[in-house]
Amino acid sequence: TVYTCALNKQGGVEGDVTISIVESGLGGLHDPIFKGRGYYIVAGGASAYHTKCHILAAIQEKAFRAVVSDHTEELGVLSLQGPKSRDILQKITDFDLSNEQLLPMNSTAILTIKINPHYSCNVRVLRVSFVGELGYELHIPEESCNDVYNALMKAGYKDSLRNAGYRALYSLSSEKGYHLWGFDLRSDDTPIEANLGFVCRKNGDYQGKEIVDRQRENGVSRRLAFFTLREQVPIWGLEAVYRDGEIVGHLRRGEYGYTLQKPIGQAYVQRSDGSQITNQFLQSGHYQIEVMGKKYDADCHLRSPFDPKGERLLGIYK
Repeated sequence: TVYTCALNKQGGVEGDVTISIVESGLGGLHDPIFKGRGYYIVAGGASAYHTKCHILAAIQEKAFRAVVSDHTEELGVLSLQGPKSRDILQKITDFDLSNEQLLPMNSTAILTIKINPHYSCNVRVLRVSFVGELGYELHIPEESCNDVYNALMKAGYKDSLRNAGYRALYSLSSEKGYHLWGFDLRSDDTPIEANLGFVCRKNGDYQGKEIVDRQRENGVSRRLAFFTLREQVPIWGLEAVYRDGEIVGHLRRGEYGYTLQKPIGQAYVQRSDGSQITNQFLQSGHYQIEVMGKKYDADCHLRSPFDPKGERLLGIYK
């Protein structure tokens, strides 16, 4: 399973997705039967239709021999995240989740979930996280979602497993430094500007590659950066960002980082003269965020200061 971006001809990001190579299965929604190579693509709920249309347009333009099947309405997704996620999920499956060779980070497998002593169901599990924690996504046939949810809640009762809403997910993903398409990642943002150059391969061809290669070599005039406020002030996005008294951008996202215990936001920083944005430029200067007409001191980061080594994703908690 890899995280990647679908680009337009200008190099802008039309969608960010995870893609897993899958083998022809037994005919279930989670393991369909097909000929040729198969890919399981997962897009964000708010951008799924946009992403699907972009992929279909590319298939038609290039005359690829490919078929896209949309199973959004037939599958449910339960995301189990946190330091106890492996222990909880292990209680309802015989699949050895502790074996890193069977299900390493960024991989997928078919799991049999034990609902009760007389009934079980198969689901596709992706070991991925939108919140920067050890975790799993369970992709479940719609008719079994209720049963799997109840089995998980029962298994996690002693570990205080609880539901988390979208406000929690947005806060956690922002704190980790993950992107949210439509906010800090749009069709007019390129991967190089968004610090996503690592998803763009240097060999082979893809739509927008010429722009990406040029920006990779010559630099860009705006770059995504992270800001933490020194005071406890609520931010929501669209707040102006100042560097040495000059406006250099605005927050695309604004959240409260409950682990960092600071407000955190993302903004694309650009200079008034349109010159290249370097690490040195971003890391120097005095930054302020304007909230309700008042400026508050802020610190600029090239990447989120939360778990920069990604240890939590591997289940390493200190």
